[in-house]
Amino acid sequence: MLPIDGATDLFTQKPPDTVSNKVYTVRPYLSKDEADVYRICQMTCDDGADGTEIFTSHPELVGDRFIGGFINLSPEYCFVVEDETGVCGYVLATLDAKNYLKLYENVWITEMSTKYPKPTTLENLSPVEEMIMNFYEHRMYLPDNLLKRYPSLLRIDVLPTVEDKSVVKNMLACALSALKANGSQGACAEVGIGDKNKVEFYSQLGFFEIPSVEKTSDESLILVRAM
Repeated sequence: MLPIDGATDLFTQKPPDTVSNKVYTVRPYLSKDEADVYRICQMTCDDGADGTEIFTSHPELVGDRFIGGFINLSPEYCFVVEDETGVCGYVLATLDAKNYLKLYENVWITEMSTKYPKPTTLENLSPVEEMIMNFYEHRMYLPDNLLKRYPSLLRIDVLPTVEDKSVVKNMLACALSALKANGSQGACAEVGIGDKNKVEFYSQLGFFEIPSVEKTSDESLILVRAM
């Protein structure tokens, strides 16, 4: 693993509060993991809580919305962690967020607009319909002054069963090392404006908000960290 000078905090870890014999393995994402990462995305989509019951009619919708672009357009920078039961978390990333978002718009959004037709009425939308509308209305915008310092984009989700924080840090270190080896110096992540648990989760991994950067959305905020 290459040194990541701006992320030494990921290697400074206190001893666990309780001793565990669980074994975790961090490895690159493989195409066979798609169903597992989609499942994890849905089980953590409600500010870290399980949203499965909300989206039973469209079981792939949450994954298509939040992570499908990463694993289909940038799989080479994606990592998963697994325990004895299988995949239990992931870090999905892309090296060049600016180019990725162009590709996402032209390829992924086009495909999703075909897969999920626009609701016939925009009044009293259900949670499913609101998420479908994201493919038509929400466009992630990252200003150039932010991308100059934090050019990469990533997303992290882990199941609540992963209680050892060092596991997530090790997985993130793998992703950041891969990004830095290819020229990146920083990464950003999009978090829902009301997702307090998600914000705290990323904060514990060294991410922070830059107040001076222009606001990118009324629905989300951008957190960043160096590597």
